Amino acid sequence: MRGTENLLCKILALLMLAQALLLSLAVPASPSSVEILELKISIGTLTSTGTFYQRLDRTFNPGENVSIKVTLRAKSQEKHGGVIALKVALVNPLGVTIHENCRNLTLEEVGTQVFEVVFTYGLPEAAIRGYYTANVQASTDKSSKQAEENFFYNGLVDRENIVELNWTVILKGSGELKELRIAIPRSEELQQPAGPLASPKPSRIEADPLGNRYAIYENIKVSSKAFIVNFRLTALQRVRVVGEAIPISALDSLPGDVKVFLGQSQYIESNAPEIVSIARRLRQGAGTVNELAARIADYVSSRIRYNAELGSIADTWQLGALWTLHSGQGTCLQFARLYVAIARAAGLPARVVSAFDLKPPSGESSDLHAYAEVFFPGYGWVPVEPQLPGRLVGVVPPVPGYVPVIKGLGQGVGNNTPTFITMLYTGTVKADFSYTYRIYPATGIKGRVSLSIDHPRQLLFNDILHVDVSTAPRDSTATLMITAPNGTARTFTLRGAGKVSLVLDDVGNWTIEAFASRDGYLPSYYSGNVAVKPRPLKVEVLVSGLEYLFKPVFIIKTTPPVTNATITLRIRSMLLEEGAVLYTNSSGIAAFEPLILPFPATLEVVAQARGYERTLQSLRYDNTWVLAAYLLVAAVILAVFLARRFRRRAWEL
Repeated sequence: MRGTENLLCKILALLMLAQALLLSLAVPASPSSVEILELKISIGTLTSTGTFYQRLDRTFNPGENVSIKVTLRAKSQEKHGGVIALKVALVNPLGVTIHENCRNLTLEEVGTQVFEVVFTYGLPEAAIRGYYTANVQASTDKSSKQAEENFFYNGLVDRENIVELNWTVILKGSGELKELRIAIPRSEELQQPAGPLASPKPSRIEADPLGNRYAIYENIKVSSKAFIVNFRLTALQRVRVVGEAIPISALDSLPGDVKVFLGQSQYIESNAPEIVSIARRLRQGAGTVNELAARIADYVSSRIRYNAELGSIADTWQLGALWTLHSGQGTCLQFARLYVAIARAAGLPARVVSAFDLKPPSGESSDLHAYAEVFFPGYGWVPVEPQLPGRLVGVVPPVPGYVPVIKGLGQGVGNNTPTFITMLYTGTVKADFSYTYRIYPATGIKGRVSLSIDHPRQLLFNDILHVDVSTAPRDSTATLMITAPNGTARTFTLRGAGKVSLVLDDVGNWTIEAFASRDGYLPSYYSGNVAVKPRPLKVEVLVSGLEYLFKPVFIIKTTPPVTNATITLRIRSMLLEEGAVLYTNSSGIAAFEPLILPFPATLEVVAQARGYERTLQSLRYDNTWVLAAYLLVAAVILAVFLARRFRRRAWEL
C-alpha cells in the first residue's frame, strides 16, 4: 500500500483537472464557485469504537497510532457544487515525507459545508525519535489553503544510535577446513567502531575487490567438538539524507569500476525483454538519477507482495528477478534482485546488499536482510530499500539498524563471489549462524521542555490580552494558539521568552494552548482559559428640539461610545404609543424625533451591542409646563375675547 500512495495522489489530481476542464467547457469562465473558509488540523488517536480523541500533549510512544483529523469548512455558490482536493503529508524529523494521502471532497449543495476527515498512521519500530509534521493542503481549481501541526514521537531510535552486535558462527560435523571466510561489517558504514573483536583471533583480515572485509581462518579441524567463532562490535550509526540532485545525464559517463554493475548476472536478468520494457518506461522523463531510483522503488514496492513462507523453501536462493516479476511475490532477496535488475536495465548501476537487521530495541536472529544499492555519479553508492516507497530513497541507512556486511551479494568479480560465509573443506561440515543485538539512541532525552505561561483569568470585552511565555532551554520553540469562543484561532510562534498581545473581540471563554518543543527534549503542553465578560454600557438620554411645539428630539448617548449599537426606543403617553429602532454613529450617539408629543410620556430605552451588557433605561418626559403655558395663553386669549364681547354688548345697550 505504501508504494501506491504517490500514484493515488497523481490519479486524484488528474481526475480533478479533468473535472475542472469539463466544467470550464460546460459553463462560462468565472471565479471558482468554491471558497475554502477554514482549514484546521488536530492530532490524536482513534478509540476502539472509531471515535477521534484529541491528544493535547501531542506525544506518542512506540506501538501507538497517530491520527490526523482535518476539519475543513467550505462554501459553494453554485448548484453543481465543486471539488476540493485534500492532500496530507507526514514529514519525519529528517524532513523526509514518509506518508502521503490524497482525497477529493465534493460539495453537493449550495451554501457552507463542513468536512471532517481522519487519517491514521502507524509508525514502524525503527521510526526515529523526534518531531514529526503533518502538512495539509486543500485546493480548488483556483485557490488553496495550507495548515500544519507537529507532534513528538518518543521512538526507540534517533538520528544517532549505538549499535551493539554479537554474532556467532558454529561449525559442526566431521572434516577439515582449509579456509573459512566470514564477512565482517564494513568500517565506512559505522562511526567510532570498537571492533569487531573476534574470538578466536583470525589468521588475517582481507578485503575483496568490492571492499567487503573478511575474517580468514585456516586449517581448522571439526570433529565431535564444534568449532565456534564469536564476534563483537559496538559502533555509532548516523542516519542522514542524501539531498544532492544528480542529473540523469551523469549516467552517460560512469567510472569504469562500476560498469560491472550494469550487466546481467545470475538471478538478475536485466536483459530480459519484459524487464527492459519496464526500465525504459520508468526512465522516460526522469530528470535526475534520484528520480529514476525513486520510480523503480515505487514500482517494485507497489507490485510485489512479501511472502515470508518463501524463506522456508530450500531453493529460495535460486528465485531471481524474472521469477519475482512474474509471480508478484518474494522475500527481501527477491525484492532486491528485481530492483537491481530494473535499475541496471535503465542504465543505473545497482547491486544487492546483505546486512544485519537490528530491530529496536534488541533481539536475536539467524537471518540476514537483503536490499539494494545504486550508484549516484559524483556521490557514490546509495542504499535503497525496495520494500519502501521511492520518496525514502536517499535516507542512509534506509532503516536505522541496517548494518551492511556484503555488497554485491552473489555478484562475481574476477574469481571472487561475495557471500557471508565461504568454506573450503573436506568431509561433512555444516555452518550455523546467529546474532544478538541492541540498538539505542546515542544521546538520551535530556528532560522535558519547561514551559511557563502567564495570563489573566478574567477580562472584559475589548480588553487587550497579554500572554507572557517563557521556556527552558531558552532556545526552545513555543507555538501559542489562542482560540476565540466562535472557534476562530490565531497562532503565534515564539523562540524562547516572549509576549503575545491580542484584542479580545468576543465574549465567552477564550482558550490558550501552548506547545513547546526542542530537539533532545520531550515537549510540553499548556491549556488555560480566559473568561471574557461583557463590558458595562451606560446610556444617557438628552432632550432638545422644539419642545414648545411639542417636537422634542431625544438624543441617546452610550458610554463608552459604541458604534452601531442597537437602541430600542418605546414612548408611551396618554394618547399614543410609539417605537423605533436606532443605531448609534461613530460617536456612540443616536437621535429620535417623534411625530408630536403633546403630553407627558414614559420613555424606555434598551441599548444592546456586541460585547456589551444589555442596558435598560427608563425616564419620565414631563412637558406639563409647555401644556400649562399653552392653557394659560388660551385662557388669556379667551378672557380677552370675552371681555371685548362684553364691552361691545354693554355699548350696544
